[in-house]
Amino acid sequence: SMGMGGAGLAVVDDASAAYVNPAGLARLRRIEVAGGLARSAMSLDGNAFGTDFDTELTGTDLTALRVAYPFPTFRGSFVLGLSGERVYDFDTDFVAAYSGSYEGTDGNVVDQAEAFEADGGIMSWNLAAAIEASENVSLGATVSYLSGSYDQRFAWAADGEDTPPDYDGTLGYASD
Repeated sequence: SMGMGGAGLAVVDDASAAYVNPAGLARLRRIEVAGGLARSAMSLDGNAFGTDFDTELTGTDLTALRVAYPFPTFRGSFVLGLSGERVYDFDTDFVAAYSGSYEGTDGNVVDQAEAFEADGGIMSWNLAAAIEASENVSLGATVSYLSGSYDQRFAWAADGEDTPPDYDGTLGYASD
């Protein structure tokens, strides 16, 4: 479809209309249930203090869950929609992670490990309604609630047989 000045128009005629364009729900004639998944894969490899490391992480997250229900009407249509959409993803597990040993200048072997993880996201929960006012006019409205979480963890540990006490230890933090 083309709009004024040749601009493109978005036509949404499925349950995603509850989030994108609620008036589009009025086009639905059947009950619709839909969902979405996202699969991610990350890897990091490199060399730290002369030791090669390789870290991989894969995951699958729910990105959308949608339901639309058209009610029977004498003329036009009346449709309610409910959706949950993941609008931002914070997952970056093991973006920087390695473990290994290195030999210090004094000949001592130090075992060392580091990991950084971040999890969470922002969800938009939407309740929408639409009516078909006439053959060419649909009206819709959505009420949205945003929720989310963010969890970040960092850990570092080093241990050596003959290293002074200030070289041995663990450092870590976590935040929500």
